[in-house]
Amino acid sequence: MRLTQLKPGQKAFIKRVNDKKSRGQITRFGLTFGAEIHCIKNIKKGPVIINVDNIFLAIGYRLAHEIVVGRQKNEKANYSFSWKS
Repeated sequence: MRLTQLKPGQKAFIKRVNDKKSRGQITRFGLTFGAEIHCIKNIKKGPVIINVDNIFLAIGYRLAHEIVVGRQKNEKANYSFSWKS
């Protein structure tokens, strides 16, 4: 499931980021693998507003579409890359 598919009020955990550039962007926001996120608002084809550790972030649609999330922290995911550049 992608971050763009979350509905307001849903909780999820970051499992994977599909693009190297996008990984760098979310790292600058302080988001990491396994980070618990709460969807506040999801504007169709627009930004996804999330809450992470009481910090509100608006993630643009293109970046949010690259972020793969899971509904359970221990949910299996295909980790096809490394955080190391």
